[in-house]
Amino acid sequence: MTDSIISDCLFCFSNRTKKHWVLKKWGQRYKCNECFHTYTLWGIRWTYDDAFKKRVVENYCHKNQKVVEILNHYWISSRTLIKRSKEHQTNCGMCLHT
Repeated sequence: MTDSIISDCLFCFSNRTKKHWVLKKWGQRYKCNECFHTYTLWGIRWTYDDAFKKRVVENYCHKNQKVVEILNHYWISSRTLIKRSKEHQTNCGMCLHT
């Protein structure tokens, strides 16, 4: 690599890295061609806070909002919604979607 900043992967320390795509908030992401991990220079990953997760799941399970409405409003993937709702349904007896 010509860019010394991204010369080593943060996971496997390989020097076979390349620019992957850009995040508005944190800048450039990189991808390792050895282990296929993607990362930023700061190792920041996109995560949602607990209040946001709870609000999304409650709108889906308790307020009976449609999946398409939730996905478009909160800009999350359907996979994320399914995962969070399954976790919630195991602990809740009042869920509308079973």
